[in-house]
Amino acid sequence: MKKWIALLCAGMIAAVLLAGCGSRDAGEAAVGEEPKKENENTASEEENKEKSMGRYLEKEITLPEEIGQMSQYPIPYFTRMENGSLLLAEKGAGRYISADLGETWESAGNPWRDTAKKLYVTDMALAPDGGAAMIGIITGEEDLVYQYYYYDAEGNETALDLQDVGPYRFGFDGQNRLYAFASGKVCRIDVEKGTKKELFPVEGMVDFACFTEKYMVGVTTRSAVVVYDIKEDMLLDQDEVLQNFIEENVGLDIGGSDFGHTIVMAAGEQEDVIYFAYRSGLYRHAVGGAAIEQVIDGSLSNFGNPSGMLMDMTMLPDSEFAVLYRDMTMYRYTYDPDVPTVPDEQIKVYSLRENTSVRQAVSMFQKAHQDVYIRYEIGMTGDEGVTREDAVRTLNTKMMAGEGPDILLLDGLPQASYEEKGILADVSGIAADMTGDAAIFPNIIEACKKDGKVYALPIRIQLPMMAGKAEDVKKVKDLDSLAALTEELREENPEGAILYVRTPEQLLYILSMSCSAAWTDEKGAIDEKALEEFLTAAKRIWQAEIAGVAAEDLGARDDGYGALNEEYKQYYGNVSGGAEMVAMGLQRFAVGRIHGVDFEYDMLTTLAEQDETFGFDTWNGQVKNGFYTTTLAGIGANSMENETAVEFYRYLFSKEFQDTDVYDGLPVNMASFEKLKENPRAGLVDGQDERAAGAISSSTQDGKSFGIELLWPTEEEFEKLKGIVSNVSGVTTGDEVIEDTVYEIGARALEGGITPKEAVKEIVKKSAIYLAE
Repeated sequence: MKKWIALLCAGMIAAVLLAGCGSRDAGEAAVGEEPKKENENTASEEENKEKSMGRYLEKEITLPEEIGQMSQYPIPYFTRMENGSLLLAEKGAGRYISADLGETWESAGNPWRDTAKKLYVTDMALAPDGGAAMIGIITGEEDLVYQYYYYDAEGNETALDLQDVGPYRFGFDGQNRLYAFASGKVCRIDVEKGTKKELFPVEGMVDFACFTEKYMVGVTTRSAVVVYDIKEDMLLDQDEVLQNFIEENVGLDIGGSDFGHTIVMAAGEQEDVIYFAYRSGLYRHAVGGAAIEQVIDGSLSNFGNPSGMLMDMTMLPDSEFAVLYRDMTMYRYTYDPDVPTVPDEQIKVYSLRENTSVRQAVSMFQKAHQDVYIRYEIGMTGDEGVTREDAVRTLNTKMMAGEGPDILLLDGLPQASYEEKGILADVSGIAADMTGDAAIFPNIIEACKKDGKVYALPIRIQLPMMAGKAEDVKKVKDLDSLAALTEELREENPEGAILYVRTPEQLLYILSMSCSAAWTDEKGAIDEKALEEFLTAAKRIWQAEIAGVAAEDLGARDDGYGALNEEYKQYYGNVSGGAEMVAMGLQRFAVGRIHGVDFEYDMLTTLAEQDETFGFDTWNGQVKNGFYTTTLAGIGANSMENETAVEFYRYLFSKEFQDTDVYDGLPVNMASFEKLKENPRAGLVDGQDERAAGAISSSTQDGKSFGIELLWPTEEEFEKLKGIVSNVSGVTTGDEVIEDTVYEIGARALEGGITPKEAVKEIVKKSAIYLAE
């Protein structure tokens, strides 16, 4: 799949509070210490941190306007030059130099202007002397043809013959020597002689590397750390301290983007010292040393912003730093010894699992509130083997002791129990006060009411949808009619997938998106009749599905093809992917959800425009006119008097935050939703339709291919989506523990091992202890 990704360029200048030298991010320990759980420190540590003074402040550096204006898809690169100036470059705008470390910029020309117009530029590297190296793909070719160029400080171009090396990224050391990072190897390129020398092999590819006077230190796409002595030309033994840190705290996330990096590095003040940064902050490490020291806390800086993909960083005089982000922002970090290490005013935010919307909101809110520290605690980070039961038990203990969070993301938590026990505040007054640009769809607020009170509101919503032949879409009114349709489609099509699910657990999950809230009453007790009806219909659908699919084409429960895990839930429950499979003839009907318009709703509308036999609509299972959410947010009852906590809660629904592009769903703010009418990629490619929104191409192992040029929805199509959102009347999301129990036990009912009625009895029995608690 290939997508065009639009970068939203926003200029915000703010001095943000950052943790000072000597502190470490929660969950990360220096060598010799036991690692702590994320966002969890001892009481004495918190007390000492609050009393200590000194931290880095963050201020945005204004970049040249021309860089954003001269390219519709700007990607910035920068370095610090031999004379101490900053060199900034962009494929369309060329080079800019700042002798005063970002206060002012002067153009240094664009030696690659003509060449870049012919290429899709995938990487650039800048040398300390002002030279540059570029990797690009020739556009308009059937096969991907890579081209490589070097530009000296005067702008003279040299084409590099590196087809046999095949680098994906370039880098320069302090002596202006060029390095090529390719799959499985690292090479040094002698531009003048036109030669290349393989230095050492790697697993994967070096995604980012920095150069001190003595070392090249890099991180690979396999999360490995490599250290190479550039003076002696020899690969050194593994830096175990840095390697262990990367494995434990970053994992396998390195190298997941064509542009930008998970980790960036910079040479330090000594030849064996490096600094590196990722979402948890900025750290100092001596190569081969026994310690890693946190310098800047990511939770109080732009490092923690999930949309702020890193491009590069460099050390400035007086132990300052400059960091460049992919969204055309650059920040300067300056240490101030006279500000508190941790702000005195703090609020606590909790979610069972990390949530992109909340993480983004925390980062954005703190930029505008320099005197506030938001402590975002995650119950299950996935690293320490904590189960959901462990996390909820720990949370309950804290709340009983009066140390609970101010803001709770309730997904996965026993919301009904918290409401009954008075743990959650009624936020209906807050919702009523949000008017104008802050107004939420009133029907969404109404859908969340219980006995006249609102204990939680969704930050984002997702819509259960279905797609297929228009005549088939019209037949589905509820879960039973969906079961009838699958049986009818199987009779008409003896072979091939109907819904393209590979295990009964996957089917139960997809069906639950529009049903699970119906399995419990307002007190949280299981509705046995509704659950039996669900399993009975699901069994009919599963039996129809497998009747025409060979056993070897079904998935094993423990492999990536048939597993029901968080990855499957996040990426494969989307109806747009199923609609594409319907268009390819790989399945007959699709049910799932949409998170947004881009590459989701516009997939449905484009297919419907191009094929009059294709149709889509909302999908009603056991909950009618419902919406699905993973972002239900509430306030602790004891925190309603905390003005900062209430202000942050309001901010979650503000236009400023709801305008941000996150993957958790459609905005509930009415003004932000209206902005979805605008195509973010209008005019991106000269000569294309203003509705051009991207392209997708797919192929199968047997050679079947599919391609589509997506069009942004028309006014009428947008109004249809708005009408759906304006009429939702219920939450489809149910209790996560009960859902998981249904997936486990219900699978046996679908396969015929037990009856749906027997499955319900087992589910009720297994859930009894949980419900009693």
